[in-house]
Amino acid sequence: MTNLEIKIAEAQDAYYNGSPIMTDEEFDALWDKLQKEQPNSSLFAGIGEDSSVNFSKEKHIMNMGSLEKVNNEKDFKDWWNKRVKNNAIVQYKMDGISIELQYNKGTLQKAVTRGNGKVGDNITENVLRMKGFPKEISLKCNIAVRGEIILEKDIFNKKYLPQGYANPRNMASGLAKQKEGKGCEDLKIYFYDLLSDNHEKNIGIKESDKISFLEREGFTEVPTFSVEYPEGVFEIRNELKNTSREELNYDIDGLVIKDDIYNPDDLQRKRPQHQIAFKFDTVSSATKIKDVYWSVSGRIITPVALLEPIELEGAVVRRASLANPNRMRELHLRYNDVVLVSRRGQIIPYVESVISSDSSNNRIPCFLKVYTDKKGVEWPVKDEGTRLVIEDKSFPEIRLHRIKKWINKLGVKGFGDALLNKLFEENWVKDISDLYMLDLQAYLKSTNLKKATIKAFDNLYSIKEVPLATFVAGFDIEDVGEKIVALAVKNGYNALKSLQEAPSAKLAEIDGFGEYRAQKLKDGLEEVRSEMFKTLNFVKIKNKETKMDTNISGKSFCFTGALESMKRAEAQKLVEEMGGSSKSSVSKDLDFLVNNDVESNSSKNKKAKVYGVAIIDEQQFLKMVGK
Repeated sequence: MTNLEIKIAEAQDAYYNGSPIMTDEEFDALWDKLQKEQPNSSLFAGIGEDSSVNFSKEKHIMNMGSLEKVNNEKDFKDWWNKRVKNNAIVQYKMDGISIELQYNKGTLQKAVTRGNGKVGDNITENVLRMKGFPKEISLKCNIAVRGEIILEKDIFNKKYLPQGYANPRNMASGLAKQKEGKGCEDLKIYFYDLLSDNHEKNIGIKESDKISFLEREGFTEVPTFSVEYPEGVFEIRNELKNTSREELNYDIDGLVIKDDIYNPDDLQRKRPQHQIAFKFDTVSSATKIKDVYWSVSGRIITPVALLEPIELEGAVVRRASLANPNRMRELHLRYNDVVLVSRRGQIIPYVESVISSDSSNNRIPCFLKVYTDKKGVEWPVKDEGTRLVIEDKSFPEIRLHRIKKWINKLGVKGFGDALLNKLFEENWVKDISDLYMLDLQAYLKSTNLKKATIKAFDNLYSIKEVPLATFVAGFDIEDVGEKIVALAVKNGYNALKSLQEAPSAKLAEIDGFGEYRAQKLKDGLEEVRSEMFKTLNFVKIKNKETKMDTNISGKSFCFTGALESMKRAEAQKLVEEMGGSSKSSVSKDLDFLVNNDVESNSSKNKKAKVYGVAIIDEQQFLKMVGK
């Protein structure tokens, strides 16, 4: 094998066994290079392999090969014109762990990982702990169902990110093969393909018939759309790239497009010809890391790479996130290392990997022992691996962060960081209640921005009441957000006093809470008790947390496109206050899709029509909520 083939083979092995050594973008670049330089390479005939000595091996019923890929519209259109005979289905390309569930006479018998495409690991006992599938189905024959094991973002962010784990896919890979299935209850499987005995009779003659069967039988299916022209695929792809991809509760790295005809011969190929992966482009570029800046937000200190300037998507990038000290240790950074920087979600610059390093350069320190503030005061720093923390509660940044959080949670317009920093640093405002007791006329003499400042405070003073969950969340209690407090409110702790007096053991019993957050809430409420008491002289807590409304209560809403009368976040919050729920994507259990262009051919509108979801415009929504 050539050096290029060896490098790709090593990357495949690492990826499929849960410890990637390069990003998807780096791997795709190497793969494209191999296709150009060695089009007859043996690697194109095989696939990557996941395998573990801890599990017995089982043969697959259906072939679990890989798909060819494209990443631009021209190549995709060439494929479409050659392979699609009528119309096609489009599915999200989910970034998970491939699994095949094997049913015999309607009962789940085995769950087998992808392995080498023909033989994989039998992880049935672990899969039985996961969500997303029935153990019994109505079709009493041999059938194999293929899906992706996913660790959803909300679970990863809440439970595993604070422990320093890198991303949901790696975590899912590790959990899926844990001994005794530890953590597998956090995993969910999304399904997208199947094969059965007497397939055309039992299932149908189209790929879309498979999805209908999965839905009827209670499998969680990968979101699927029907399109007649390649432009329909472009529309779905562009919407995901530009807006809705980051709203999903799982990672996807592209789309899978299939000619909507069941073709058993094609499916037996290692790389089917009538299906293709249309991958997203992640814009990335190489540059040098010059130093690390330690950014302070409240009590948390985060490392930020200072870079030689590069341009990404039309923006000049000089800084990029390094996440936490553990991430820095993984990268083994040295000064002047050449690193790959991407814009995750087209927004946040992030150091993905080290491309080249010179061992003669010094290591960049991975942590601080002491943080020196603007006044030269030194504050001891605790290195928790996943973060650096200043534990001294008298640290001024903690109070400043709390003031900013209060303004943010109440949605007060006009208060930028510059104004709040000036108020705090010049000792006009030291805590939340000081915002209301400020001698505004005296402060105005110290600033040239008199009109903007008056407007900002008028906006603040106009808010007389806030819901209990918003009030508590505004005091920036560590690891306790508004949704967590709302859970307590919905479980009967609907007054500040009852929340303060609630035993932590009782709070921990609330679904979604747990002992850790229960204790954090109790400790936090005690810490800010005095400040809350002073603030209640100026802002009241709404006596009734939820305005139950028969039009809204129990109903779910998804908002897409721009709203004219309010921001999307405000509309979502309004729904939740009235007893409804807000969702970021269209699913079969959604009640209303709110879109000012109800006749558009957007992917969300199309999916809503498929599922029979009501599509309403903003005026209809406002009428429902009594506005």
